[in-house]
Amino acid sequence: KLWSVETGNLVKSFEGHEGTVWSAVFSKDETLVLTASGDNTAKLWSVETGNLVKSFEGHESEVNTAVFSKDETFVLTASDDTTAKLWSVETGNLVKSFEGHEGTVWSAVFSKDETFVLTASGDNTAKLWSVETGNLVKSFEGHERTVWSAVFSKDETLVLTASDDTT
Repeated sequence: KLWSVETGNLVKSFEGHEGTVWSAVFSKDETLVLTASGDNTAKLWSVETGNLVKSFEGHESEVNTAVFSKDETFVLTASDDTTAKLWSVETGNLVKSFEGHEGTVWSAVFSKDETFVLTASGDNTAKLWSVETGNLVKSFEGHERTVWSAVFSKDETLVLTASDDTT
């Protein structure tokens, strides 16, 4: 749902998912909204009309988060099916699948230059992937429980992770 900060009133409702909506983000120009859902899809919506623009379908389980690439030509999703996937915004087609986690993928982010994807998982790891090849570049191991999120430092020389293990 889209709400007015000033009045607190409902402005628009984006309806069409068949499961819990886990995340929602605006495009840079705020003309589109990207959502991730328990119905195994991510969806793109028009802010102006509230209508569905595109559906990204191909995950085998819940999609936990979805983010735009910097130029918004791609969408990156993270799923309970142990994968992160890269999609074309123009066509809605799957471009690449990042496979190698052994648990739910809770978050996925691009590096600044978008040559890498960083994922965080219920398998207690964060992983770095090549966008070009889809291959695993590095695995960050040492947590004792689920890794909920992973982010790059500003200069991208460090990765910060957050986990159920209290670290």
